[in-house]
Amino acid sequence: MLKSPRADGAGEGGGAEPSSPSFRGLVIPIGMLLDVKRIEIGVPPKVLGEGGFATVVAATYDFGRTVGRRPVAFKKLHAGIVAGSVGPDLERELNTQAAVAAHPNIAKVLGAIADQDIGFGMLLELATHGSLHSLLHQTNNLLAWPQRVQFLVDVASGLVALHSHRPREIVHNDLKSANVLLFDAGDGLMVAKLSDFGLAEFSKNSSSTKSSKTGIGTINWSSPEASDKHYKPAMSSDIWSLGIICYEIMARKLPFAELSNLQILRKLLIDLDKLPDMALVEPGAPAGLDAFLRKCCA
Repeated sequence: MLKSPRADGAGEGGGAEPSSPSFRGLVIPIGMLLDVKRIEIGVPPKVLGEGGFATVVAATYDFGRTVGRRPVAFKKLHAGIVAGSVGPDLERELNTQAAVAAHPNIAKVLGAIADQDIGFGMLLELATHGSLHSLLHQTNNLLAWPQRVQFLVDVASGLVALHSHRPREIVHNDLKSANVLLFDAGDGLMVAKLSDFGLAEFSKNSSSTKSSKTGIGTINWSSPEASDKHYKPAMSSDIWSLGIICYEIMARKLPFAELSNLQILRKLLIDLDKLPDMALVEPGAPAGLDAFLRKCCA
């Protein structure tokens, strides 16, 4: 049930600050709660993506007279994410997502929907060109090197915004091409934006065990230290993942696709050469990309 508790002293002088609404104990930041009556989801819903935390479906939302009804993505969190001990973490991440959403390389969180029937989810701007993963690996579209380099610049720019956030830096902790969304930038170009950076930090508290819909485990983008049982999210791990995305952009191949998860772990923890197969890099790659990749994965 959605509640909007009164602040202490409300109604006794009119000076109390408005309190935030809550849903199943989860406090939603003021200004982020949207009207559930304005959202429309198809039946059956069109699934855009699915992961361990949420299912993303296509929807429309009526933003009023000025903007009108527009297509959006509705990211509905699995029931186990909202319940129990993850509540405070999710509440904090809603605030941090709102704080960095103005950055041009961060996918915008338009608001939150909380309803007894629909459940809890976030309204996101719709990625008109899908994900970087789908563009690189599921299409034969020609990609000029300037556009590829721009994708990498966009991802790096978004990552700097997360790592520079204060008072607490945001560690993505699940950076991979499937979490890089592509939007129309005009003039036939695309802009890349980071998504799914708010939920990864408390994945250990989740009761969900769903895997990524891409079928490729996050281990393909994980840093060597992330396999340690005492690992805590660190910006250095994000930098490693950025290097692996650089490899994807250069080769248009999935990193370590020829290896099993166990073989990937062995390579990351034991082998001196921890990089994917650099022989698969496509001809014409700017020399600076190779140097950038190796610096990220040093």
